[in-house]
Amino acid sequence: KNVILTRNAICGGVESIIKVEAELLDADVIVCGGLDYKELAPFEYVRADNREDLLKQLVNYSLIIYHWIPDYAVKAVAETKIPSIEFVHRTDTNDCDKSVPSAVVTHSKFLGEYIFSTSGVRCDIIDHPIDTDIFVPAESLGKYIGGITSYYDVKGIDVFIRAWAKIKDEFPSIKARFYGKGLDLEKFQKLSKKLNADIEFLSATTMPEIKLRDFCLVVCPSRCEGLPVVILEALAMNIPVIASNLDGMMEFKKTAQFQGYDDIITLTKQEDPLILAGAMKRQLKGNYRQNTRDFIKKFYSKENHIMGLKKVIDKIIMAKRDI
Repeated sequence: KNVILTRNAICGGVESIIKVEAELLDADVIVCGGLDYKELAPFEYVRADNREDLLKQLVNYSLIIYHWIPDYAVKAVAETKIPSIEFVHRTDTNDCDKSVPSAVVTHSKFLGEYIFSTSGVRCDIIDHPIDTDIFVPAESLGKYIGGITSYYDVKGIDVFIRAWAKIKDEFPSIKARFYGKGLDLEKFQKLSKKLNADIEFLSATTMPEIKLRDFCLVVCPSRCEGLPVVILEALAMNIPVIASNLDGMMEFKKTAQFQGYDDIITLTKQEDPLILAGAMKRQLKGNYRQNTRDFIKKFYSKENHIMGLKKVIDKIIMAKRDI
């Protein structure tokens, strides 16, 4: 029996991945120490808020997959000696002890190289899973700009606020909206009010496939990212995306270009509201929509993700037998 450990219970990119893994690997989910929003989690779970509780629960399992768990949970995984896989999503969530997992996986080559440079551990690269059965294009683009995110400084929402404030009066029929949860929400609300940006900050949603239908442009002006799942979900729905020119975004764009999908995403210089405003303005004026869904469907399917994970599982099981 498989189990997935994660830090938080809320609806976000990592949680969307866990939902697919739990369903297709028939795995239980245990949340360790972090946010606890049962109404916002896209999967059923139980909690283990200390090492002792987690050890008691892990005796029932033969394989552990974990996504950025606290130190006490990593120590518990080590104590069990159960084969395990750590999934790393960002450079700033790469602090788990790399001597513990049987294998480490990530979603992008740049992040794999970063992990090797900092720990000497080689990673398997497994693309994100996007459920293209539910993330389907609407007949026409919506009337909102913004996206589904979390309200933390790392997401660069303040950069968006400054950019949108510069151009919003040119687009009276377009409104700005975000869905999310996080400790920096009040700071973003105050900045929006100060700049008269008129932005809606709504709570996190468990139905991104429905909420994204309202958007004509998804914007991810992050300061630090791996490869946000919401970008791929939007592209699966043929919604244009603008994002910061971070390593994961640039690698994604180059990969798409290599496969013949030019300009699949617009990248802008991070921390620059003026450049971001210009890119948003060009997209909104052009109202340009292309078929980005085909690329996501071909390379970021649920089946490809699970196939990649199963190969890693088979590898660590074979390695254990050889010991």
